[in-house]
Amino acid sequence: MPLTSVYKYLPYMKIYDDVENVWSPYLMLKQKNLIKNEVLNTDKFGFRYTESFEKFTILDDIKNNKDEEQIAVIGNSTAFGIGASSDKKTIPSYLTNFSNKRVYNLALRTCNSFQELILFLQVLNKFNNLKTVVIVSGFNDVLIDKYVENKPLLNPPLFYQNRINEMNKNLTNSFFKNLFHKISFKNLNKKKSTFEIDKEFDWKENFSKNLKVWSSISKEFNFKIIFAVQPYYKWSKNLFTTEETAIFNEIEEKKIRTYQVLKNFNQEEYLKTDRNFKKVCEKNNIFYIDLNKILKSHDTSNNWLFVDALHLTDLGYKIVSEEINFLIK
Repeated sequence: MPLTSVYKYLPYMKIYDDVENVWSPYLMLKQKNLIKNEVLNTDKFGFRYTESFEKFTILDDIKNNKDEEQIAVIGNSTAFGIGASSDKKTIPSYLTNFSNKRVYNLALRTCNSFQELILFLQVLNKFNNLKTVVIVSGFNDVLIDKYVENKPLLNPPLFYQNRINEMNKNLTNSFFKNLFHKISFKNLNKKKSTFEIDKEFDWKENFSKNLKVWSSISKEFNFKIIFAVQPYYKWSKNLFTTEETAIFNEIEEKKIRTYQVLKNFNQEEYLKTDRNFKKVCEKNNIFYIDLNKILKSHDTSNNWLFVDALHLTDLGYKIVSEEINFLIK
């Protein structure tokens, strides 16, 4: 979903838009591994490097030992750092600078809260002294719930669920046939898929379930959790810079489904969402911070905070990182 106005002011954003997603078991799709450029670098799995006094990921860290306190940042594209001008300007990198602790970026783009949980379980054994998990998430679950028309039975919907549903309507041209083309299915070409729709899916119930699991894991492995709901520009700002005005005007004019859905996220929706996140976190003894409120306190026509509807500038990431760091101490 490239924005012409973003490229005008921030040409490096094209690097983010050109990043490929690749297949990954259990996670479905993730960002490509071994990306190397002046803006964005990933390791052999696809984790983005934290860069402060040195560069590291949970899979590429020569100092991963029991003597140094570790922090994991979980989440989607905001936690990943889309919009940051370099690896040094992401939330994990800022937190490493502020806290003088090793902060690892475990974020995936376009994922939901269940995928975030799965990814964490895949790398949990790699930590030697994990003390804090920061989950920068939440908004994607709300967005995907409105974005996806038909939710699959039992499975929390994916950001690209509509596309998968369309591909799987006819098994002859199905996503899974193409993916596993060497596997022979008897009478595959003669059968239609029986895609079951979950008409009663509730994102709030699903999110609550995931946070309950997080809480149980944290007690077992003795680390605390901070849940920071990712910001959305209409919930965070009233006064816009020249750059933000141009970008947000283009977003409003775009005939793209994601932006059309985002238009429905008004102040009433924000208050309901904020109450729900806060309630679930309190119930599970999880620290809660609303990054929208943090950015509102810096809302001036001189502070350029957003590069698009959901992702932040270097300044935006620095501001929210400072507040998160207060809870880490």
